Amino acid sequence: MLAVSVGDVALVENRRVRFRVVNPAGVQKVLDRPVGPPTEVTKDKRTHMIAIPQFSTLFDETHSGNAVGGDYQVAVYFPADLGGDTYTGVLNIKG
Repeated sequence: MLAVSVGDVALVENRRVRFRVVNPAGVQKVLDRPVGPPTEVTKDKRTHMIAIPQFSTLFDETHSGNAVGGDYQVAVYFPADLGGDTYTGVLNIKG
């Protein structure tokens, strides 16, 4: 996920955001992940990456290969002091 910081808060890196991921079978996982270092910096904004390593094993630790195909419902919640923004969307993984 890309996160763009447009405010004057430079202390975004390593802050945690909350993810809620629901797999195609309806199983939900809630996890906190850190905001990565800026990947692009301009005078008006800083772009950061937020990753879920080993996404393919998120719902099954023994799974190998690519993640199970289908639509994953994703919601991301940022802390109030970082704007309190929420993102919701669908991540479609081809099976």
